[in-house]
Amino acid sequence: MTNQPPTSLLMAAVPGLLPLHNVPVEISLEQQHRALQLEIQGMHWRLGQQREWHRLVERRMRNAERAKEDAERRNETLQKEMEEFFETFGEINRWK
Repeated sequence: MTNQPPTSLLMAAVPGLLPLHNVPVEISLEQQHRALQLEIQGMHWRLGQQREWHRLVERRMRNAERAKEDAERRNETLQKEMEEFFETFGEINRWK
């Protein structure tokens, strides 16, 4: 996939080809049709880019949620271990 939408590439390659909203009246229907096709291709390309970005953001959000859950589990485990340690440590000190 290129970094530019197809319309930009073709418009750069074809002098005088303008975006659809700037299409002069004197061009033929075939040229207008081609310009519309190029604009549609560009829209499809941009839609694909947005979908790709959306998938990436969703993946990052899922990873962040998993990391948060893992951290919470580790904190709970550590808290229990600390409580057990202090209970044991307290019992050892009573025997001294």
